[in-house]
Amino acid sequence: MFEEFQGLPLHPLFVHVPIVFVPLLVIGAAIYALVPRLRRPIGWAVLLLAISAPLSTLLAVESGEALKATLAAKGYPPETLAQVSEHQHNGEMTRSFTFGLGVSTLLLLLLVTSGHPRVVRLPSWVRLLLSAVVLVFCVLTAVYVLRTGDSGSEAVWTGVV
Repeated sequence: MFEEFQGLPLHPLFVHVPIVFVPLLVIGAAIYALVPRLRRPIGWAVLLLAISAPLSTLLAVESGEALKATLAAKGYPPETLAQVSEHQHNGEMTRSFTFGLGVSTLLLLLLVTSGHPRVVRLPSWVRLLLSAVVLVFCVLTAVYVLRTGDSGSEAVWTGVV
């Protein structure tokens, strides 16, 4: 299902969605956690990114696994497959941290800052703790999305340019 479309591998197409959405989620979630006065104007965008960015990483990882299997079946050299394995590991870490960021951001949005009558009673330390968790996931996600992109481009472009 995630292998190819009309003879072209889907992975190079699918990776462009998280390349855009994940950094936007990192920036939006960090602003949302750190700048309370901007929460109202960016809340809906952060909500949509907290859902769509993790899902986009899932598509990228699944299509990447299909591409790796195709490369192995076609007999690509071990050096190339080692680079792909490193990229795969980074991509899986990106997916995991992006899911953590998405969930913690959704919790911050819905439980702590939503203004729902049942949530207002939460102690202020909960908001601070959840904001700190969001910021930790922002850093980890940013590091791994950069590592994933770098290892992927290294695997594709080494020796080409």
